[in-house]
Amino acid sequence: MRCSYILQLKAMIVLVLLILNLPSVNAKTFYVSTTGNDGNNGSISAPWRTIIYAWRHSGGGDTVLVRNGIYSERQMWLQMKTQGKGSENQFWTLKVFPDEEVVFTNARIIIDDSYVRIQGLVFRGDTGGNSYIQAVSWGGIHEQIEILDNRFIGSQKKPPLYFIGNNSLIQGNTVDITGSVSHGIYIMHGSNNIIRNNYVTGMAKYGLHIYDEDKYPNEPPAVIKNLIVENNIITSSSSNSGIIISSGADPPGGIQINNVVVRNNIIFNNKDYGIYIRYGGTNENIEIYNNTLYNNGGGIYINGSVADSITVHNNIFVSNSSGNINAHNVNTLTISHNLYWKPTLVEPGTADDHAVYQDPLFVNINEGDFRLQADSPAIDAGVDVGLPFNGRAPDLGAYEYGSSTIKNKK
Repeated sequence: MRCSYILQLKAMIVLVLLILNLPSVNAKTFYVSTTGNDGNNGSISAPWRTIIYAWRHSGGGDTVLVRNGIYSERQMWLQMKTQGKGSENQFWTLKVFPDEEVVFTNARIIIDDSYVRIQGLVFRGDTGGNSYIQAVSWGGIHEQIEILDNRFIGSQKKPPLYFIGNNSLIQGNTVDITGSVSHGIYIMHGSNNIIRNNYVTGMAKYGLHIYDEDKYPNEPPAVIKNLIVENNIITSSSSNSGIIISSGADPPGGIQINNVVVRNNIIFNNKDYGIYIRYGGTNENIEIYNNTLYNNGGGIYINGSVADSITVHNNIFVSNSSGNINAHNVNTLTISHNLYWKPTLVEPGTADDHAVYQDPLFVNINEGDFRLQADSPAIDAGVDVGLPFNGRAPDLGAYEYGSSTIKNKK
């Protein structure tokens, strides 16, 4: 009897959770088209013409599907004052119509509200222009913003994806920009965010910029806390590093960075370092593991006026020209179970007690395939950091042997 009661209770709990995650019965789908009119009713047969009109005439839980075409709506400010929007699990969603392509030229979407999802759109910056998504905190820092599967192409002078928010997800986006003086993805501040499965290339500056450089010394410090950076590919910065984690100006300015995990990323062919952790307010509790860093100007460079509790495990460093790990002014730096190859430079004070000094035997570097061959010395050479693995121990680098995808903690 007791077993039957427990099973019934579990079934009830599952049912309640499913109900809580169902879309609202009042949720509606609206449509925008280049041939539409804002005097229409927003149906598929009578679509609206502009995104901002759709925003003002829809609500939380609603989806706005954008039909195929090139759009020149320059500024779309999704402002919380304009229309009461969503709540948890009731996102206002703007996305491409299935199997079509939507291109915004020299346009920007400004997200100044919570529970907003932008998905599957193309932002193209033409010569002299910019086209980007900007999540801001003008109406207060916002919750649960999702920026998914968008593409940012063309010439950009500003970061194509500029973000402030909490409990949010930036996933599956492609940043492929040319002729740029910009960063790729710029994280200003926020807590409990995930940056996952993005591809960033072609930027002039940093690929992933975790750094609030716009803070003023008289303001309270901003915070970047509980950030996960995983499964991204970051390549080909023409002048800077793949990833920078920096708390801004020297104290008393700067921001507080605490609990950042950088895992399972492939960072290659960047002119400066693969990962650069720089001086500032506070850099604490940064975990760097299971990344592949190839042919950057350097591997990991750490220089903090206040930097504490930094862990470097299970990474692969290959042909990073100015060395693999270089650290200064760090309290509690833990380094172990990494592979170093050509050059094998590890600076004084950064000794690795379980180092591997061999060719990792990637499948095909020339094709950008950083998976491991069957006889790679990186297989079973790692330490358990909580990610799934096969064999006796975790493999080193971004790929577990036999997997065609970058490892991801479920």
